[in-house]
Amino acid sequence: LNGNFESELQAVTALLDKPEMLSSLVSRGKLMNTKGIIILANLDTEKAAAVQDTIESIDLLQIAANTLEQESPKDASEAFNNLGVAHAVSSFESAEPKHREAAISSLQIALQKVQHAEENQYFLRGCIYSNMAQILLDGEPQNDSDLKLASEYSREAMLIFEQKAIDINLTELERQNGLSRALTLVALCYVRANSAVMAEGLYQAAIDKYVSTDPFIKMAHRDSLSRYSDLCKKWEKREADARRLEQTSNEVNSSIPHNWRDKHGIMCGLTIPRSII
Repeated sequence: LNGNFESELQAVTALLDKPEMLSSLVSRGKLMNTKGIIILANLDTEKAAAVQDTIESIDLLQIAANTLEQESPKDASEAFNNLGVAHAVSSFESAEPKHREAAISSLQIALQKVQHAEENQYFLRGCIYSNMAQILLDGEPQNDSDLKLASEYSREAMLIFEQKAIDINLTELERQNGLSRALTLVALCYVRANSAVMAEGLYQAAIDKYVSTDPFIKMAHRDSLSRYSDLCKKWEKREADARRLEQTSNEVNSSIPHNWRDKHGIMCGLTIPRSII
């Protein structure tokens, strides 16, 4: 999370090169999941190698998901979620429909896996719904069907963090930040449906709830401020609010660790394995 991608990549690769150190297929799958995340996070879209790096990340995450699928539904759900994010990044860069379709498909599998896991992973479930909504809202092309699905997905995420999370093992910080991202996506649905007043109230509620130094949460906070600023730019006599929000968004972005800065907001939907070995 600190963005030391080069050293982290070397450490994970060294472990993968020594299979005798790995206790099980689950360990190997989780390591490949982690390596795929690191390569994706280290992606520089302005470099010629960006396409190849994206393909390598997708391939690693697919192998990780397949490896974990039979051994550990919980870990498989995280890997399929990350695979969906990787396909989404490729979709946003290339605008190829096949990557968006692959992203949604991977996330739907992640949702199925998390529902069959022994643990109640409500945070991951909410994250998956938010990821699906964001892919539909940020991707091209958009149509009425996309907006309807995005609205359903973002509201489901909102309900998870508003209600179900109260009775489970989630920290208040996780609940609030998950809810903030979901509220932002619901707001964006209202913007696309030309209901700006409803959208503004949701943006305000979302921005008020962000509390963390976590780079993923800061990315979500940055994007909430930026989207709210874009809304204000469409209204007369709201130029000052738009500038203030945009400035705050830039300040939040500047506070993100360097290697995470300026990344697409879908990256905040990645799930980092809490343990590897």
